[in-house]
Amino acid sequence: MLSARTPRALSLLFTGIVIISGAACNSSGENAAPAGLVVVNASRTGTVKRVLVKENTDVAENTVLIEIAIPSNIIGPAANSNRPPVDGPLQNQGKAIADAEQQLQSAAVEVQRIEPLVASGGAPQSHLDAARAEYQQAQERVDGLRRAAQNPQPTPALQQSNNNRGQHTPSSENIVAVRAPIGGNVRVISVRIGQPVKAGETVATISTTR
Repeated sequence: MLSARTPRALSLLFTGIVIISGAACNSSGENAAPAGLVVVNASRTGTVKRVLVKENTDVAENTVLIEIAIPSNIIGPAANSNRPPVDGPLQNQGKAIADAEQQLQSAAVEVQRIEPLVASGGAPQSHLDAARAEYQQAQERVDGLRRAAQNPQPTPALQQSNNNRGQHTPSSENIVAVRAPIGGNVRVISVRIGQPVKAGETVATISTTR
């Protein structure tokens, strides 16, 4: 037979369980990422080559935010581990073409990024002209290296021309683009040009809410 105090004791016990459960929930969510923010991490270890966007800038999904330069002696062995051995000069030539094609792709992305900004008045025409000039130089470099690859003994003049075109982007490094995983507003750029970064390190934060 239950005593008169039993209902009150059960009520106090239930209240204690609710309080403990609420405290546990608050504790588990304490370190959760704020809603509406997306953290962008570096995909490879290297050095920040270019920062292509500014803070408080709206970007679309897949927009290139940052470029990371990676020394070829880091990428090379892993990338070629499953390939048959080739002669040194041929390997270097193929590597130079790949670098130039990657630079050409980055230049094309930059032109595509700036064109709508200029059209909307968000950037001056000079920025677009510079981006187009860089794209043209990259295209000429790719064409020159491809012609040289077809000639087993390129002339010194052609070699000098290729070297001059590539002065601003040495063939001893690869460029990896860090892109926006989602459209939104770039709230924070966490790195600067010339800064070493490690794979997985936070380089930017995007807000998906206005």
